[in-house]
Parts: sequence; structure tokens; C-alpha cells
Amino acid sequence: VYLIDTGSNESLAAKVGKYLFENFPDYEFVVVHTHCHVDHIKGNAKLKNRLNANFFAPIEELSLGIYPEFEGIYLFGAPAPKFLRGSFFMAKGVIMNSLEELAFPLEMLKLPGHSPGHTVFITPDEVVFLGDLVFGKDIIEKHKYIYIMDVDKHLNSLEKAKNLRGSFFVPSHGKMMNREEFLKTLEENIEFVKRQLDFFYNIFKTPLNIDEITGEFLTKINFTGNEGMYFLARSYVSAIVKYFYDRDMLVADLTSKGLTFSLRN
Repeated sequence: VYLIDTGSNESLAAKVGKYLFENFPDYEFVVVHTHCHVDHIKGNAKLKNRLNANFFAPIEELSLGIYPEFEGIYLFGAPAPKFLRGSFFMAKGVIMNSLEELAFPLEMLKLPGHSPGHTVFITPDEVVFLGDLVFGKDIIEKHKYIYIMDVDKHLNSLEKAKNLRGSFFVPSHGKMMNREEFLKTLEENIEFVKRQLDFFYNIFKTPLNIDEITGEFLTKINFTGNEGMYFLARSYVSAIVKYFYDRDMLVADLTSKGLTFSLRN
């Protein structure tokens, strides 16, 4: 029995584990991950204990699955303070192997950007499990931004996804879609990212450091989150800065208020 991701709810994972244990006693259980952000691996320890499942993830993200504390470390830049060790950012790690080592009946396609090794899975009957490749319009309207680690790779992945073979498409955050709905959602995601880039382009007209840029962004989206969610948004802002800086569109200056970024003349 194959499971794709284990979600962000430990109690739900425990119920799933109990059901599978009682109804499929003679089966081997394998969990495969689209990526290893905490909200996709939080049920791992429960399923490991209940089912003795084996776990596989993109090779680029094994360290996060084995040692989820790394998520707080890369968001904060040092061992995570208490506000990045809360339930939203923490999970119990399990030993994992890379997807590349798995003899797997599903087709796998690496579409990075949201995370370094983000992978989608396609079943023989053409159901595509998208992970966090796209987000439904309702999710975007709720959170006001799409978390991206690498903007270039994410946009390239969205373009590649237009050619995905599939009849039904299952995002981790949102409703299952038919092909027409999926292609529409793809375009909405692409256009949303481009609008975000336009917004940040205008911010860069004034020299600002990362925290000031983050503040401008959070003001725009009427941010009401906590300290941990601030650092998640700050990581996204850093990805935006990288996108522009790598195109030689920004100048970085070390000033009394830290490293600032502004548009190149």
C-alpha cells in the first residue's frame, strides 16, 4: 500500500494508521513524499510506529524528513527560537531513503521551486498528485501569497506542468480538478506570481533591507500572523530578492541599516 505525504495532523494520521493496520494486516506500507515541508510529514512518526512503514522522499530533502528541525534553522538562520519550534513548524523525523532508490509503480516527475526537490506522482489511470505545485484560488485569497523557495524554478515548473499527462489533478491544498480546471489554475498561479514580482519591483525603487522589504510586503497583504509566520514570509521575500538580484536588476549596498537592495540604474 502506497501513501502520498502524511499531512499536518498527527491525530488524523493515527486514525489512518489504525484503519490500514486493521484492514490490510498482510500488506507492506510505503510512504512517498512530494516534498518534506513539515505540513507534509507530520504524520510520519505515527505511521512508522503503527505500520512500520518505509519512507521515501526527494533526495534534495531527505535531511528535512529525517531531521525536521532543519526547517526552523533555514528560516531563522540559526537554531530555531521557541516561536519556530511550535506545532506548525515541527514534526518528528523518521529514517528515509531517496525516491530514486524506490521501485515504484507510479510515474515521478521532479518539478522544483516550491521546494528544492518537489516531485509530483502520476498513477497508471492518470491521476496526478501535485503536492504544492499549485494552489487553489481560495487558498491564494486566504493567505495572499504562495510560498516559493526558488522563483525561477517554480515558474519553469508551472510551464512544464502544462504538458502533464493526466485526467484528474489532486493538489495538497485545494480541491481535485479535471484537466480543464487544472490548466486554468496553472495560469492563475503563473499570473499571480507575476503580479507579485511587479509589486516587489516597485518596492525596490527605494533601498531597503530584507526586513524592511518584508514589512512592506506584509503591510500590503494585511498580515495578522505570528513571529513564526513572519519568518516564513521573510524566506519568501528572500527568494524574490534572489530572483531580481540574479538578473542584475538589483544593487546590494552594505549600509548602517544592513544590506540593502535597490533597482540598478
